[in-house]
Amino acid sequence: MLAVTNLRVLVLLLLLVGCAVSRSDTFLVKQAELVTHSVVTVDPSLRFEPARSYPALVIHNVLPGQHTVLGYRWYSPGSLNAIDDEGFEKISIEISPEMLPLPGPTAVELPSQGHLAYTRGGAAWPRSACYGIATAGSVTLSHVAENRATVSIQATVEPIRESGDHCDPVELDRDFEAETIEYRALTPWLGIAGDHPYAETHR
Repeated sequence: MLAVTNLRVLVLLLLLVGCAVSRSDTFLVKQAELVTHSVVTVDPSLRFEPARSYPALVIHNVLPGQHTVLGYRWYSPGSLNAIDDEGFEKISIEISPEMLPLPGPTAVELPSQGHLAYTRGGAAWPRSACYGIATAGSVTLSHVAENRATVSIQATVEPIRESGDHCDPVELDRDFEAETIEYRALTPWLGIAGDHPYAETHR
């Protein structure tokens, strides 16, 4: 009887751990840029070429460049008693390298001094994710050191709507610490293009 009780407690603990753990990752990459910075605009008639069939993910892809990219990634594994209920959120910010103060703080006005892309949705359903860019607000950088920065976001994200989509504007209020990493350390989850969309939506 005691063994059965212990087994039930163990199963309950595993269920609680499996349901409760969501994780976030942050980064700061120098000499980089967002791949779609020049093509993503808030335009109701926006259409993407076939190579960009997952625009909600493409707007967070990072390439080598001349700017600085900061990223926030959040992932929820969902519950153990449901299928395909994992969730994800991505925030990507591109700024000019001279906007990194020592030690700060410095406010980067959006969109005139920086570019912010935002996506949130189900990890198994990236085509249905809501995504957009910041049309107003700022990103404040403070406590900037050689390998880290404190990031505070206050921004309005205007959704990019395609046929049939319904996504509301987002008032983004987020604070996080970002550590500097090398471009080669980026993974599909963090920012490089993956072989499959799920590589970019699952941690």
